[in-house]
Amino acid sequence: MRQESISPFQFFSLFINNFIVISPALLANAVTETAKHDFWISLAVGYMLGFLILWALYEFSLRQTNLNAAPATIFGHVALVFYLLYLFVILLVTIRLFVLLIHTYHLPRTPEAVVSLIVLAVACYAAWYGLGSIARISILIFITTFSVLYFFPFPVLKDMSFVHLQPVFAQPVDMIGYGALQALASCLEVFFLYSLIPMVRFRHSGKRYRLLFWSVGLALAQNLFFFSLIFFTFGPFLTEKMVFPNIELFKYFRLGDSFERVEAVMIILWVNAITLRIATLIWLCKEEVGRLFHLRSKNVLLIPLSIIFTFLPFLVIRNISELLTIYHHAWMYIVPAGIVFYLLSRTHKELPSLKNGSDGAGQVKTGHEQHTGSPSQAHPEQEYPPFPP
Repeated sequence: MRQESISPFQFFSLFINNFIVISPALLANAVTETAKHDFWISLAVGYMLGFLILWALYEFSLRQTNLNAAPATIFGHVALVFYLLYLFVILLVTIRLFVLLIHTYHLPRTPEAVVSLIVLAVACYAAWYGLGSIARISILIFITTFSVLYFFPFPVLKDMSFVHLQPVFAQPVDMIGYGALQALASCLEVFFLYSLIPMVRFRHSGKRYRLLFWSVGLALAQNLFFFSLIFFTFGPFLTEKMVFPNIELFKYFRLGDSFERVEAVMIILWVNAITLRIATLIWLCKEEVGRLFHLRSKNVLLIPLSIIFTFLPFLVIRNISELLTIYHHAWMYIVPAGIVFYLLSRTHKELPSLKNGSDGAGQVKTGHEQHTGSPSQAHPEQEYPPFPP
């Protein structure tokens, strides 16, 4: 099967759009609840560690050659199963967050299953046409979001107060460290996009690391920008009591006395970005399931996956309290486990080894063949039928 390819800028836009849709909604109140005024210290430490780990994962992904290559061992297949479970958890949290936010703020009378079905139908439609289609849509969403998002916060600059930075190191070190772990897990959750690195077509090998710096650097800068707006506008004690601080910040925006409902525009941009994230995740789930079962035609998997994830999020995560508990406290264990299983599922080690007296097809040679070479070399006059594919 021919592997798809994307450009570095398409990967860059995919990374940014996947990075900024979850953590601004769920991380700000988690870290402020833990570290209070030392929120910025936890965030800085977590993001610096996250950048170093993402660099190491990027180095590993550059050495991979094919997204469609199945694991070579049973151990690799088992690791792939657990990595798939990680992707399923990420997809469940993303869908549940989308449904809760839309149902709470905009469509309270619409059943949650209907909202989930609509977003999955759109995401699966994009995934059906492949990663190239998702990547092209991602560029449009990124350009629109980047053009609009940085002009709306200016009206709240007059209400920001830097006094919230004091006192420094008022919280115990263990609480600041716990907040750093929360920020680190939020930073690393999008490592699954590194499985797409083999599909990126680099014109010059020297530009490969520019992709790392620009994608991760700008994504972290965007999050720091939004977290700064939330923290300096509401303060740590008000932020920790908000369920969705980013939505409350959007509602706080005003453009004079004539245009007050700015959050409608921001919600549209956020809905586009999170739908793209769901499309990317369900495409990856389809590809990984196909790798696990050695399937050639993988698009048929989109139908059962869409049906399962229409209802499964409501069975696993029943309300907003469970969603916040998972993201605030369990996420720092789920994400590292997903990274470990990702690395193990990508390890290609051929078995049995040639050093053990076996040929490339895994057939053990006889003693005469080991000394004289292959059967055709030992008896050149004898013809053997071709090995079946």
